[in-house]
Amino acid sequence: MNTARPRLTRAGELAGVVSAVVGLTALAVAIFAWLDPRAPTGEASPAAASLAPSPVAVSLAPSPRPSPSLVEAPPFVPVDSRGLADLEISSGRANTAPVPKKFTGARYRDAVAIPCGTGEAKDQFREIRYETGGGYDTFHAVLAPTGDVRTSVQVEVFVGGVVRGNDVIGVGREKAVDLEISGAATLGVRVTCSTRNAMLLILRSALV
Repeated sequence: MNTARPRLTRAGELAGVVSAVVGLTALAVAIFAWLDPRAPTGEASPAAASLAPSPVAVSLAPSPRPSPSLVEAPPFVPVDSRGLADLEISSGRANTAPVPKKFTGARYRDAVAIPCGTGEAKDQFREIRYETGGGYDTFHAVLAPTGDVRTSVQVEVFVGGVVRGNDVIGVGREKAVDLEISGAATLGVRVTCSTRNAMLLILRSALV
């Protein structure tokens, strides 16, 4: 007896197609995984790792040049140099004075202070002298008058007894000195002021 096969409904046909597609997809995934294995479970794949943000590198080394707004910059002194504070004053020690306490920090370390004269006949200027013995080639310093702003300060620098530098500097201004002193046996500084209410500060001195 012929028994007619039941005709598939459209829903059944769709279910069969979907099942076949899922099966083929699973098979394709399995074959691809076998040909191109991925990282073990729990470890990020290289592709995923490349997408992760890299950590920011932090330098632990101190800044070679601290911000001037935070710390006072040290004075420039050549390694093989000596400052005036390292030498004995051979003449005119009484013409120096302590640096005022308000001037602190590396800038004023080893500064030499020469007060202005009184202006009297025997006190028109103040002078100091060092014995250098011809052992240095150059003299570097910063000349910085301080005190009454109405005062002008004339500074003469003697190298071997000869004037090699001569300038008038107002209080509140500075003047750099860079002189050749090769072979000179002495180095002197003379200060002449328009009033008695000031002094000269010799800063960052270096004999090289």
